[in-house]
Amino acid sequence: MTSTPGDLLLRRVLGILLVGLLATVLIGSAVGHLPGPGLLPSVRDTLALFGTNPARATTHGALGCGLLLFGFVLAYYQTRSFYQWVRGVRRLRKRDIWGSCLHLGVLTVLVGALLDSLLGYHGTLLLREGEGAGHVFQSGDRPLSLPFQVRLEKVELKYRQGSDIATTFQARLQLFARGFRLAEVEVGLNDPVGILGWSFIVNDYHEHEVSPGEVAFSLGLTLALEPGRPFLAFGGGMLGLGLLAMLFLRRSRSSWNSELST
Repeated sequence: MTSTPGDLLLRRVLGILLVGLLATVLIGSAVGHLPGPGLLPSVRDTLALFGTNPARATTHGALGCGLLLFGFVLAYYQTRSFYQWVRGVRRLRKRDIWGSCLHLGVLTVLVGALLDSLLGYHGTLLLREGEGAGHVFQSGDRPLSLPFQVRLEKVELKYRQGSDIATTFQARLQLFARGFRLAEVEVGLNDPVGILGWSFIVNDYHEHEVSPGEVAFSLGLTLALEPGRPFLAFGGGMLGLGLLAMLFLRRSRSSWNSELST
């Protein structure tokens, strides 16, 4: 079954649109650390900003258009390279394999960034010792529910001898869902711990005197869900491998050809 020029053009346009959106999400996530689908909210906020601050809204709009344009330019070249890669695989041309790794790495990174932007989750949670919570604050004062409940069981501090300066900090957290304990984890200060696909980061803590001689702790906890991290890691590895291989293999090939010519 042969493809008509119209079919080829449609595939090329759809490929550019898809990869362009992926590239835009990637760059937007890297620049603004967007916690969710950032393209439509950015357009909405920019339009709303025209009524109060036209200059700032114009700047936001120009930056957004520039970002989108750059994403689609990158998408055009990556889509063209992808079709060349497919043809190269069909012809089993070994000399193109490292370039294929490079372009496949770019596409994988874009997919990972899209997953993080659409399905990723970042929020803050305030916990007191002995208490639990099942929602976080992602932006402003808007609470968002979690698929589980986090409970701060105990906070342990070890102080330097003869001083009130803490040398180690450990917070014991328990995760519950529908009355069943899912997991228990110990988290250090600014020491991320991953469990159940989530990252838990303790940002700060405070001491509260509940009674004479008795102190309770509260802490600020950041929760992050990054489903695209495996894709980003794999794509980054493919990018690095492809770049190094293309750099050294092409150089060795050119030197080998020059020696043969002499």
